[in-house]
Amino acid sequence: MKKTILSALPAVAAAVLLAGCCTGEKSCSANACFTLPAGQTGTASSEKVNQFFDVGPLAKDIKLPSDNVYPLGSKFPFSFYSVGGGSTNKRGELLPEAEKLADQDRILAGGVTLVGPQYELNKEVVDLAKRGKVKAIYTINPVVDGEKMSGSKIFDKWARARKPIQWDKIKASIAEQVKAVANNPEIAYWDLTPEELRPWRKNEMKFIEIGAQAIRDNDPLKRPIMMYDPGHRNASSLATTCKHLNFVAKGMYTNYSGQKFKRVWNRYSVAQMTGARKLLNREKDLTVLALPEMFQQPKTAEELKMVPTWVRYDAYSSLSSGAQGILVFSASKRKNFAAWDAYLDAWLTVCKELTGPANIGKAFIFGERRSDLTLDQTQGPKEVKITAARKEHTFPGLTMDNIAFDHMRYVFAVNNTTEPVAGVIDGLPYSSEIKVRPLWGGGETMTVPEGNWEFELPPYGVAGWVIYREK
Repeated sequence: MKKTILSALPAVAAAVLLAGCCTGEKSCSANACFTLPAGQTGTASSEKVNQFFDVGPLAKDIKLPSDNVYPLGSKFPFSFYSVGGGSTNKRGELLPEAEKLADQDRILAGGVTLVGPQYELNKEVVDLAKRGKVKAIYTINPVVDGEKMSGSKIFDKWARARKPIQWDKIKASIAEQVKAVANNPEIAYWDLTPEELRPWRKNEMKFIEIGAQAIRDNDPLKRPIMMYDPGHRNASSLATTCKHLNFVAKGMYTNYSGQKFKRVWNRYSVAQMTGARKLLNREKDLTVLALPEMFQQPKTAEELKMVPTWVRYDAYSSLSSGAQGILVFSASKRKNFAAWDAYLDAWLTVCKELTGPANIGKAFIFGERRSDLTLDQTQGPKEVKITAARKEHTFPGLTMDNIAFDHMRYVFAVNNTTEPVAGVIDGLPYSSEIKVRPLWGGGETMTVPEGNWEFELPPYGVAGWVIYREK
């Protein structure tokens, strides 16, 4: 008999679990902030059970420093652009100091491991990181003859004026900016700007190569370098722009891109980034960052209620597709964006799951994907299609990830459709010593002696479980 994960839950609790849409700090104590059981070895009476769990990387074998973020450390990268920036009057205007600091403190308390990129607040990003005991993403923006290189169109301006590009001045400006802050250990990443440089423009690609090298030449700690790419870039374009960088970071603003009801766009976006990594043969040293959306006001009250579900789906669909960190764009307050609080609560809830006591994020950056569990979809659309780059792309309606890490298994089920789905996960060894615990949303720890359990998910629902042996 299959175990049904919702069999013991009342209807209201079941709905919360299925949507995965709890928000705010109060929910944390009930679900995401539990401490996972320690990795265990050889404790089951069945050898088949032990063989199932004794695979994959171990936490104790991670050699990266515990006080830094991936890829230089073992912490999961989670950040917001423009922490404490903006105002509800106009873009670029800053809040009163007390309100700005309150916003910053709220986000720091939410479990972020990084702050930035900060744009208008870049000068204070190091101090903010020190204050919050986290790391910073520091933006480098060259200045040539007193003019900041703002946007890719600076190259068009120089071309129209028939002005040769002054590469020496660009390198000197970058060197000066890096040297001025290089002794701050709070800086974890460099953010090279201007952004959105065009892969078909040779001078712009030369800028990335020269700019990245100038940073490395003047940074004794050799910290990794990122640059923001726009959402429409495909794998081939990203392979060109990221050739000399350490990250591939493409915007994936689902609602803004017109994919509100085809959110599998997230999977397509991450596929372009992992595709770029494959084209460059850099699958081990090019880190994929998800850049999801937090700036579009929902159009209706019903859509506003969907924000927690959208956020959870955007996060976990990205991670299950191969992302290794999350930079949310953005925490800046802006005009006509009353949903800022709702979005922030939802993103901080996910942040606590990934970086808090349960530390789910480590499974995504260090765990090993396994194929010894099966997913049988029993209800709902089996496929979902989107059109991107003039082509139709097909994705599974329901996906499952099975990740081995530290003698445990992390299993995630993601509904990529706008309809309810159901499924059965099977393949665990027959044993009453195996425990299956929901990673969020409440719900009781299960035993599944026959090796399987059923589940249901609402539109864009996400479920996660940790599976372990009981001592």
